[in-house]
Amino acid sequence: MGRKSTFNKFLGKTLGGIQLIESVGVKKGRLWVKCLCKSCGKEFEAQFHNIYKGNYKSCGCLQHASGNRSEEHMSELQSRFGISYAVFCLKK
Repeated sequence: MGRKSTFNKFLGKTLGGIQLIESVGVKKGRLWVKCLCKSCGKEFEAQFHNIYKGNYKSCGCLQHASGNRSEEHMSELQSRFGISYAVFCLKK
């Protein structure tokens, strides 16, 4: 079964928080698709095999959100244990 026929089975469906909207075309031997992120509503393009294999969970918005949590975590460490402990944790 080819890429295109596999994609057609999933057209309009959601895989790992990403809805497949349409095929964009083949670039460098890979099928690219237009997607809709269910977390933030942003449209973006990605390689179909990355969506199909579960490598992507969002357009990148979840990664940015987890980065904000680590900043909150570091400020909590600083207030709890002092600046030196927070710097020590960053060096690990």
